[in-house]
Order: sequence, then C-alpha cells, then structure tokens
Amino acid sequence: RNGFCTSINQRALDIIGYSEDYDLINTSFYKVVKHVNSSYEDIKFQQSPSKRVISTGKSIFKSKNAIVKANGSQVNITSNISPIFNKNDVIGCIVTFRDDDQSSNIVNSLMSLSFYDVLTGVFNRRYYEEEIKHLDKLENLPLSIIVADINGLKLINDAFGHFSGDSLLIKTTKVLTSLANKNDIIARIGGDEFVIVMTKTSSELAEQRVKDMISKSSEFEVHEVELSISFGTKTKTNEAEDFSEIFKSAEDSMYRTKLLDVPSMRSNTIDTIINTTYEKDQYSELHSRSVS
Repeated sequence: RNGFCTSINQRALDIIGYSEDYDLINTSFYKVVKHVNSSYEDIKFQQSPSKRVISTGKSIFKSKNAIVKANGSQVNITSNISPIFNKNDVIGCIVTFRDDDQSSNIVNSLMSLSFYDVLTGVFNRRYYEEEIKHLDKLENLPLSIIVADINGLKLINDAFGHFSGDSLLIKTTKVLTSLANKNDIIARIGGDEFVIVMTKTSSELAEQRVKDMISKSSEFEVHEVELSISFGTKTKTNEAEDFSEIFKSAEDSMYRTKLLDVPSMRSNTIDTIINTTYEKDQYSELHSRSVS
C-alpha cells in the first residue's frame, strides 16, 4: 500500500535474492526491486512505479527490465503492476514478475528436447523432416543422403539387456559423427536407423564416406560383438527429382546390404552369447558337448 511492500511470496524472494521477507516488509517497492536502465518514466523522478499505479489506477506492464539482486548481480525480468480496487477506490497494487533469464533457459531446453534425440545427442526425426524442406534446393545440389541401420540391435538387447543396446546406439553415433563435416545433418529417425544428409556432395564422395564408416565401425564392439552397420546411399543431382524417392532408393540399397550383413553378424553374436554362458556355467558346456 502507498508504494510499500506488505507481502512477498517465496518465488519473488528467490528471484530478487532474499531468503526471508522480514527486512523487506514496509519497504518501498522502488528499493526492493531496483531497476537498471529501466523505461519506467516515474523512476526518472525517483518515484516508485507502484505509487503511480495507485495514484492513477492504471496498470504498468514492462518487459526486458534489468533489476539488481540482493547480492549486487543483475537479472532480467518482465513485470506487471496492477491496481487493487475496493469498489471505486484504489487501496493498493499487486506486482508480478518473472525471471526472463530462467524462462529463456527453459525455452532453450524444450527446443533442445523437441529437436534432439535424448540418448545419442544427434537430431531426431522431427528436426530431419523440417530441415530437409530447407536443404532440398538447387543451390545445395548435389544433395547426398546416407541411410544407416544397426544390425542385430534387438538380439543384443535380448541377450545382454537394453543398456548394451543403448551402448550400441551411442557407439554408432560416434562412428557417424567422427567422419561428418560441419554442415552435415545427422539424425536418428527410428529405433536403429540413422540418416546423414550432405549438401554439395557427389555420389563418389558419399560412397567413400560409407567405406570410411564401415572401416571405423570395426573399431567398436559391445560384449565382444563387433559393431555392424548396414549403409545405403543415393545422390540427388537434378532439381526435378523428388527427394522422397531419393530417400527410398538409399533405404532400399541399405536393406539389400543388410541381407548380406545380418547372417554373419547374427552368427557371431550367438557364438558370443554361447561363450558367455559357458564362462558362467561350465556344467552347461560339458552337458551341451555331451548331447552334441
């Protein structure tokens, strides 16, 4: 009332940097919330904006105002001061404000969650589908795409648990990102499927990238099972070509490769599972060999 604080909630105390309100009650609003470079006209005359609201009965809303916290640091706020009426008389005002710095951090976090895959840290399908609309243009041709699919992810999950499957996904991401250029778009678009979009990249360069990634993947393993990834690639060279057809061609190529890669990978994985079982239980090994 009359420009002096009568009540302050805990969230407001947190923003302005006080743990208790006892030394703020009955203190001028102008002293409690000290504005820096404010656009409040009344502050030019050292008058509390709350007094102006009380005297005029009109609300004040301002954004992007910096205030000084209790420890001397600054925080950006958006504030609103509204009059409190008792019939036709203004008997006080209520001040609400939010921490714009924290709000900005929250927005950035939500944006990150909406565009990035939480486990691997690369982009997700939503971002890929939005970004391809901007990349599918004449100035980016030749536009190459690589589709990558992990072999045996379900088998690894079933045999060793989902933590091992997650490890396989993370190591796949390391392979893809370690050989990427700064302008490449790498996204996880399915459970075990990734896509790499490369602007101004010829089919020859895309195929060489695949060879490099196949070689790189041999450096990684999970439970002594070597990381196995099947790849397919296709390049758009003509503006009239439909990118969805380019993607389908790359995916079809990947599936043809997968037919050759999966049997040997599955055999190696099963051998590893058997050896792991025998290491834990020698009786099972003797029994199995006896039955055999």
